Amino acid sequence: MKIKPSENIYTRDSGSFRDPSGQVYIKKTFDGNLRIIRGINTQTYKQQKELLASDFFQELVKKNKIVPTAIYDKNKIIEENVNLNWPFYLEHDYIKFISYPYEWSFYQLKDAALLHLELLTTSLENDWILKDSTPYNIQFINNKPIFIDTPSFIKWEKDEGWDSYRQFCMMFLYPLMLRAYLDLDFRLILRSSLDGIEPEFLYKSLSFNKLFKKGVLSHVLLPYLIERSILKKERDTATAKKRTKIKHSRISIIALVDSMINIVNKLTSKSTISAWADYDHINTYEQNDNKIKKNFINKVTLNKSYNTVWDFGANTGMFSEHISKNVGDILAMDSDSIAIGKMFNRLKEQDTNIYPLVQKIENMSPNQGFNSNERLRLESRSCPDLVMCLAVIHHIRISSNIPCEIFLKYLRTLGSDIIIEFVNRDDDMVIKLLTNKKEQYDDYNIKSFESSVLKFFSIEDKQPVKNGLRQLYHLTPK
Repeated sequence: MKIKPSENIYTRDSGSFRDPSGQVYIKKTFDGNLRIIRGINTQTYKQQKELLASDFFQELVKKNKIVPTAIYDKNKIIEENVNLNWPFYLEHDYIKFISYPYEWSFYQLKDAALLHLELLTTSLENDWILKDSTPYNIQFINNKPIFIDTPSFIKWEKDEGWDSYRQFCMMFLYPLMLRAYLDLDFRLILRSSLDGIEPEFLYKSLSFNKLFKKGVLSHVLLPYLIERSILKKERDTATAKKRTKIKHSRISIIALVDSMINIVNKLTSKSTISAWADYDHINTYEQNDNKIKKNFINKVTLNKSYNTVWDFGANTGMFSEHISKNVGDILAMDSDSIAIGKMFNRLKEQDTNIYPLVQKIENMSPNQGFNSNERLRLESRSCPDLVMCLAVIHHIRISSNIPCEIFLKYLRTLGSDIIIEFVNRDDDMVIKLLTNKKEQYDDYNIKSFESSVLKFFSIEDKQPVKNGLRQLYHLTPK
């Protein structure tokens, strides 16, 4: 049933509550479209009105660096009788899919960091500054970063410093250094600590010789020593003393930002290879088998309209790319951040509808943050019409010990069509996984698999691959 014009629905974004200057609402209109409305206070409105009219801001919007934003007519909200109670409103262009930094590869976070620094430099040159330095203010469109939080721009006051410098280090610089200098996955920490990586943690993780890596002495060791000194003074003093305010010139801040740009630009992922990053080239498929798979998924996606596709175990995105012209948007997901990084670097040079995402099927992004609702699980941010699970079921069952039936039951909760590939026990990849395993997973066979499938899905089509060692299925939910 269509929503009548008088029944426009405004829902506050669950992650928008920390900034006292405004809140974001998702507006679902009577025709089913979604719009992003931001309520703001009077002070923010005055600055936003000036910002939106400025030449430098409009130029950044034209270059797709900042999401298009306009003053929203408050009378429309009054007419709709919606109780939001903000004196002024903004409207931002709607972004289809929201991702989080703990779902990004190294190169996605690096590109987001460089965009933030670019905006910071440009705004300072025009008497503005960014009050926040968080990657949550950045999203990706066509695999290019775009800034979405325009109220983060505030007027720069003479002698004021870069107040969010520490936040930039914790949310951008330190995670990148963790991968570049220690070959450790920053996502694990960013997922558990939404505020980022403390200078103490990174400093104590670095060996002595690593202290002389570019940017470590000035942006890791020095902040750690300063914070330790401040903490000691506060412990030794009965009452806290007001800290002396340090004056900063515009030139000195820009110089600091320029040095940060230089550091970030030179950071590279220490890891270039992984267990699966080269799977497209080293798998055991014959060329004809890949052709069969491509023809199968092509037939499915041409015969039915799919707005959103999830590709589990996408690796570097070969099959996602193959169907990209047939469908709306594709979330191409893999637990291998190196493979996702390779996909991202390749796709960002193209105009594409594919979103590379680091996700482990067995442990996907949960609801978390304040009240377990600040950052949302993937299923709350995207609703697939089709899910592809090519060459993953043997990893689900044997590597992760998840019974096929339980995995299929989860897939059924998504309410989508499924393309899934069953990998037979005689396949060399399964033989490899079972090597040195005490448990031989006797339930893992095609008869048992199909029996579980039919509890939740109808089999619309199937196709043998690798001379029958693998079987492709097109499933529809019962």
